[in-house]
Amino acid sequence: MSGITYDESVITLDQKQPEDKATFTQYMRGALNKKRIAHGKALLAENQALLKKIGHHYHVQPQYIVALWGMETDYGTHQGDRNVVQSLATLAYDGRRADFFRTELFNALRILSTDHIAESELTGSWAGAMGNCQFMPSSYLNFAVDWDKNGKPDIWHSKADTFASIANYLHQSGWDDKMGWGEGAQPNDTRELVTPGTEEEGVFAVTSNYHVILKWNRSRMFAVSVGMLADELVR
Repeated sequence: MSGITYDESVITLDQKQPEDKATFTQYMRGALNKKRIAHGKALLAENQALLKKIGHHYHVQPQYIVALWGMETDYGTHQGDRNVVQSLATLAYDGRRADFFRTELFNALRILSTDHIAESELTGSWAGAMGNCQFMPSSYLNFAVDWDKNGKPDIWHSKADTFASIANYLHQSGWDDKMGWGEGAQPNDTRELVTPGTEEEGVFAVTSNYHVILKWNRSRMFAVSVGMLADELVR
């Protein structure tokens, strides 16, 4: 951890609160924009053979793998370039959730102890989320996969490792590839219903797979957006 210093900008971002929380409609406008849908469709087609193989192995439909990739980093274009160890050390020292980030700091050090990844390569968001799929160090240790068998799970540069890691997370979290995530609710619907925003903005009937997505990110807006993006990618 040589050269690691306190990063005040990380604390500023941690404490920063938006003046107005986005409505579900506003959130969806950003999450399901035409560019993201078109790009996702192109990537789904471009990587069809690889995604089919990984999807079959982990029993996860390929569109959900690509949808999570798109939602997390816009297909790898916004991974973050901060030193993860420095960010986590700062948050462990002076953050709102010091215990959580201290645990993640130790997990990051465990990753470095394998000698597969140099500290300079361990980059991510200000909160320590890493790579194409924005795994925290604990998720990396539990779910990251070296699909291409080059000696390390590389969720920063390898699409194969990224896809397999996403699929492995969903599979181990209870994903059922015999069903989707849900759909818009019908009048007098007796299925489980969720309302990410107001009732006027939409009510959705969901399956157990929706709850698997919630394990990835506890935001109902995020979970519904992932499901709807996945639907759009195969529409």
